[in-house]
Amino acid sequence: MIMNKLVSAAGIASATPILAHAAVEVLTDIREEHKTWIEVPCIIGADINVAQNTLSNVNLNHSLTSVRPKQEYSDYPADTVVSISHNEKSKVDPSTTITLYYITQNIIDESKQLVMDYEAKKAADKQERKAKVTGIKNLAKDMTSRISIKPLKNKIFKKETDVKT
Repeated sequence: MIMNKLVSAAGIASATPILAHAAVEVLTDIREEHKTWIEVPCIIGADINVAQNTLSNVNLNHSLTSVRPKQEYSDYPADTVVSISHNEKSKVDPSTTITLYYITQNIIDESKQLVMDYEAKKAADKQERKAKVTGIKNLAKDMTSRISIKPLKNKIFKKETDVKT
């Protein structure tokens, strides 16, 4: 048993320089490969044509995808890049394709409609809550008007006068 452990330890010790050398070679290859990588330019917020030209100028492939309507897009100018598939200023392999997500006038119009629909629903909900509160107040008034307080007052005052005499 002890002999097996010694042989294993000796095997590991003899393999260590080989593994270390291989690790250095792999890291060197990775470092060399990364020297050719390209930094993703800052293009979010740019016009789609400017963004495409910028990517072409740094030799990066790109694709275009229009975004779905969102309330936040209602104030954007048309043909604007709103996001990209990779982080700006990150380094990517030259064969990477950067996807540009952009907004069209149609998406802006649909986004504005979403804002209007949201505001209309918010106003309708507020009106509904106000109507419910008014209904509860009216119900409370109606119920208090039906309850006669005079008999109750008479009983209280009668008992007090009875006690005094």
